[in-house]
Amino acid sequence: MKKIGKSLLIIFFYVTYSSLSLIPLILLNINIETMPDILYYLYYLIMQFIFILFLYFFFQDEIKKMLVDFNNKYKEYLELAIRYWVVGLVLMIISNVIISSLTPVELPENEEAVRGLINVIPIIMTSLILFTAPIIEEFIYRKVLYDLIPFKILYIIISSLTFGLAHVLGMASSALSYLYIIPYAILGAVFAIAYVKTKNIFVTISMHFVHNLFTIITIFLMKWGVLWKKLIY
Repeated sequence: MKKIGKSLLIIFFYVTYSSLSLIPLILLNINIETMPDILYYLYYLIMQFIFILFLYFFFQDEIKKMLVDFNNKYKEYLELAIRYWVVGLVLMIISNVIISSLTPVELPENEEAVRGLINVIPIIMTSLILFTAPIIEEFIYRKVLYDLIPFKILYIIISSLTFGLAHVLGMASSALSYLYIIPYAILGAVFAIAYVKTKNIFVTISMHFVHNLFTIITIFLMKWGVLWKKLIY
């Protein structure tokens, strides 16, 4: 019962945190709409780190145990993480290709927004994508939901779907955009299965980090490819 209560409290705080984090700006009479991107996302990065401290406060004993476990089995866990991530990546790419070929929506709006911001504020966005996002999202969609849902299959389904929704909801410009819940949910399902097998959040954080690193490298390679073509032609 304690775990369920803690999980519900953390989910409530996570859902409302975006609004709560704006209170200091409102009290200082700072208009969010007119804030430069670099200042807004720097503030957002700081607030994300504060949320990570909040998670550490709630889970510090479990974090220490999982860290010891990860250190003892890091070879086994990293091998599992890479193997599962590759499967998730391949399935995600296949679903993305199918969706983009059947609809006029070539990319999920979330990814388009991220690509645009990486070009404008690369250091801040890279910090958010590589560090804060994997930690926070894995604690919420894997650890917290696992503590809340006692049935493994139901947990994997809910973990994957909520993970997919979180990456599309609020950014979708049309009904077809919601199809991109599928590739994100596939990746979320792979992360959830890995968590069920290992019960170690550092495994899924590693997987999430590797995936996001791969995404960033791909974005930069595409950008440099375009610049290279311009230089040549």
